[in-house]
Amino acid sequence: MSLSTQFLAILIVREKESRLRESLRMFGVTDVQHFLSYILFFSSWWIIMSTLGAFVWSYVFVHSSPFIIFLWIFLSQLSLASLGFFVSTICKKTSNVSGMFLVLLIVSYSQWRRLWSTDSSHPIRLLALLLPPVCYFNLFNHFFNTEAAKFLVMLPRLSNESLHVSLFMLVVDSFFWLLIALYLNRVLPSAYGVRRPWYFPFSSSFWRTLLCHQKITFEQERMSLNPKVFASPEDSEYFEEINDPYDKVIGVSIHGISKSFPKDKGTFWALENVSIQFLEGEILVLLGYNGSGKTTLISILTGLLVPTCGDALVYGYSIRKHMDLVQQMIGVCPQENVLYGELSVEDHIKVFAQLKLLDASDSSVLHALEETGLQGHRKAKVKTLSGGLKRKLCFALALVGNPKVIFLDEPSSGLDIESRHMVWDIIQKLRSGRVVVLTTHHVEEAEILGDRIVFLDQGRIRCYGSPMFIKKAFKSGYQVVLEHDSAEKNAVTLDAVQKLLKTAEIEYGDLASIDSQHTVIVFPFDNRSSMINALKLIEESKLYINSITLNGKF
Repeated sequence: MSLSTQFLAILIVREKESRLRESLRMFGVTDVQHFLSYILFFSSWWIIMSTLGAFVWSYVFVHSSPFIIFLWIFLSQLSLASLGFFVSTICKKTSNVSGMFLVLLIVSYSQWRRLWSTDSSHPIRLLALLLPPVCYFNLFNHFFNTEAAKFLVMLPRLSNESLHVSLFMLVVDSFFWLLIALYLNRVLPSAYGVRRPWYFPFSSSFWRTLLCHQKITFEQERMSLNPKVFASPEDSEYFEEINDPYDKVIGVSIHGISKSFPKDKGTFWALENVSIQFLEGEILVLLGYNGSGKTTLISILTGLLVPTCGDALVYGYSIRKHMDLVQQMIGVCPQENVLYGELSVEDHIKVFAQLKLLDASDSSVLHALEETGLQGHRKAKVKTLSGGLKRKLCFALALVGNPKVIFLDEPSSGLDIESRHMVWDIIQKLRSGRVVVLTTHHVEEAEILGDRIVFLDQGRIRCYGSPMFIKKAFKSGYQVVLEHDSAEKNAVTLDAVQKLLKTAEIEYGDLASIDSQHTVIVFPFDNRSSMINALKLIEESKLYINSITLNGKF
């Protein structure tokens, strides 16, 4: 009995460790629904075990009713499950669960022995019966004494006070520890999730949300201000102003968000005063090196982390006050593949579709499988899939339910070239009528997909604007890459191109070799005619143009 409860608690703690719990919360699964799903899943097993247990124990306790024995076993399982929810809430690692249960059993048994072997007062015994193991020990002792005294115990005649009080307290314990677990799950500090204040059950907003279903309305906030980050004066040249701001709709508005983490010597600020707006109908790319704060910002906007200061509005709903509502309108592809190994690809799609209140056979749900190339793997268990296929599945889950805001944290990482371009094509089709936020540390990906690019470095926004604006701001110019047939032609090409451009009096900023078979020419933005004339000469010289990019500047 205790083992099944430990297993239940370990499963829940493991979900927290792997972020599956927060992933489900993003799809609108409440803590009550989450715990009740486990109770319903295990209840069939408990009923079978209780029936078998009543059958076996009826040959031992022959003077006790088998139905009473069944209630004893089943209610004990139910109350211990609620105690398991409590343990899973206070334990951060699965390795701590068994130890916590052992401590609770020892404390419960010692209290039962101490209180029931002495003439303790009735209120104190009732308090002790709030521990389910105490009720279990007390009922077992009752059955043993009944057998010894050959006193028949029948359900219609519950004359023995200890019997019906203990059975009643098992029911009370089931609700008591479930409520305690639900409360602590929202107020205790955790690595992930938005914590509520300790007094939240006493607030009017809590009861209003609980008793009245709040329908989400998308606030069509027109831009009264230019969607520009708060930049220091010396950095203002790297932030682009938007033309016709009143024609834009703000989907996500971030106001002074900062996030700090404790370090051995002081505090590490992962984000510092980030303020920006994400516009509907556009793809915004968060670009930066590893550790620049991209994932931290996405985690805050999706409810995995709580900002140290600042706030953000998602279509008018605060991430601090209305995260439950925000999570109903977003789709997330996390940086790590957060999936259930035992479920198949099709099971994942169906479960997450139903969480979004969609029919599992809906055409849009099936389309997500086809578009991501997972149709041939729909029956395969996730634990058998390669890393690339798992990444595709995470990406497909982010699209389920037609979310208003889609956060994609490095969606193409771990994918081959063909799959990466397939994902890019899908992302470009998503921008209409929604906000798409993408993180990457590949400049090529940002340039291809981004309508606007935000460059993050050490938790601060360094520049913001369209790809063309960023090229001009950093004076990168047009970078033309020439490809050679062989390494021997490298030096000859460099010298020939330099003489060609100087002879034609064509202005260029730089001419260099990036490897043994590629030469880069940089033309300034303010002199397009030079580049056009140069390209004509290069074409006449039969030199192959590979690409024009800004990748070198980052």
